Amino acid sequence: MAQISSADLARQAAAPIEISPYVAEIYRDKYLAGVDGATSAIFAISPNGNRFEFRTCRHPDCQMSDDEIAARALDRCNLGFTRTHPEQRCLVFDRNGKIEQPHRFWTDADFDMPVPAPAPLSLTDPSALVGRYSAMTPEGQLVISLRRDGSAYFWDTGDYFHQGTWSLKAGAFCVLSVDQRTITTCGTLYGTDPQHLAGTSLDLFPGKFLPVTRLTSSAE
Repeated sequence: MAQISSADLARQAAAPIEISPYVAEIYRDKYLAGVDGATSAIFAISPNGNRFEFRTCRHPDCQMSDDEIAARALDRCNLGFTRTHPEQRCLVFDRNGKIEQPHRFWTDADFDMPVPAPAPLSLTDPSALVGRYSAMTPEGQLVISLRRDGSAYFWDTGDYFHQGTWSLKAGAFCVLSVDQRTITTCGTLYGTDPQHLAGTSLDLFPGKFLPVTRLTSSAE
């Protein structure tokens, strides 16, 4: 197990953690449901809300302190991100049923089409979309970097990295392949212009409006 310091145990998120309905359900129905006065429990989560791990230890048999339980949860939650992306190291979100981090719980209703609905975009120039984006989904945050040559980098809702290809089809944004596997999933983009996107509707999440944030105007 990696060394977890007292500073790691106390570290606070720089911004509210966005918690998807998927993670919120596990937190509520699996973690909180098992927390009582006879159990020590820790729920750890990554700053983007995608990765999580929880540990419980029931007394009087439990031989670990709360900090020892937290260290185990953080170590498992980090999954090597301490070395590759230290800014994505997990945090102690909940200790024995008490939340210790700024956060927002998303609900299914947050993915309904806004009223009034934003204007759909129909694009013809792929270069207008080159850049890095984050989309909030019912399963967590999806990050995509669109490149000028039609290639793309993806970080899924588990923070795993993928490569693929993309293009515009009939004005819509389409992913054509992921990790050399052919897949066609398209979506309508909404917003005033490519620099100010409000969201998208993707085939992967039918009937859902996914809020989009443009992170950069250049691909990585």
